[in-house]
Amino acid sequence: MRLGFKSLRFKSFLMTGFIFFGILVSSSSAQFQILEVKPSDTAAFAGWQNNILSIYMINWEDTVAAFTITLATSHPDVINFQVGSYDVGGTLIDNWEYVSTSGSSAELKITALANTYPPPYTPGIGYPQVGEIPLVKVLYDIDSLPDTMTTQTVEVYIKDNIHEFNFSDELGNTIGLAYGDTTYDTSWFNCIEWVEDECMTWEEVPGPPADTMVVDTILNPYLDTTQVRIWDGSINIITCWAMGDANGDYDVDIFDVTYLIAYLYLEGPPPPSWAHPDANCDCIVNIWDITCLISYLYQVGQPCEPCTCEQWEANCGK
Repeated sequence: MRLGFKSLRFKSFLMTGFIFFGILVSSSSAQFQILEVKPSDTAAFAGWQNNILSIYMINWEDTVAAFTITLATSHPDVINFQVGSYDVGGTLIDNWEYVSTSGSSAELKITALANTYPPPYTPGIGYPQVGEIPLVKVLYDIDSLPDTMTTQTVEVYIKDNIHEFNFSDELGNTIGLAYGDTTYDTSWFNCIEWVEDECMTWEEVPGPPADTMVVDTILNPYLDTTQVRIWDGSINIITCWAMGDANGDYDVDIFDVTYLIAYLYLEGPPPPSWAHPDANCDCIVNIWDITCLISYLYQVGQPCEPCTCEQWEANCGK
């Protein structure tokens, strides 16, 4: 299930006008990200294998022809990335010529190139992209949780240094690259073999006195966060029990119906797990889950029986 980028909608035209005016007034100081990358917010059951994590991209100003992304999690003891596995079906790079994953189960590096040698030419990802289609999908496994724990949320983050995160255009230019202070590295050399006036062999020495020196200019690049923004994602790990159990008491009964009514319409507390209240496995907790539970418990209305954990995972866990 993708819970990625969301847009805000304003019902009041007047309010929209004020906001737009405010943006114009403050535009000189505002920062606009030309590229944003985010792992999805998703859920899966503990102990399950071959789960899919989607990575999304928003891109406004340049074609993306290659990228490197390095993923890590807050709980590498629970989440295990599958090295060497990925899924490009239905993604922005499903026709790219090179995709690879490397690293370890705790830290996964994804490298992708639109083109490799020799031709034919494969175009990069055009712009704008608004984050509706996954950039790439990777596979991961989940270890079983302890019996005392029913849910756990694991943070998924992208490492933000240019050696582990890099997006480039069709000319090989890194998107969002900036340079810090320039540093200078000076090396000193003495000649240990002369032929007439020409030195044939040089030996590096710690410093002067020396016959010559070489000054190497070093530019210090970094990722410009005023142009590129990296978001965190999450995996909500759930221990599967009866679907329809809205209040988390490990039973499906009338108290789940009243719990859902209170949550949806009376500002009651949220369910302890947002998967289990979804009795009909349509990936949304709403009035139809209440009617399904009433039908199941009292055989009234349209017949409905709560779905299984496997059905929920197939419909909503990706």
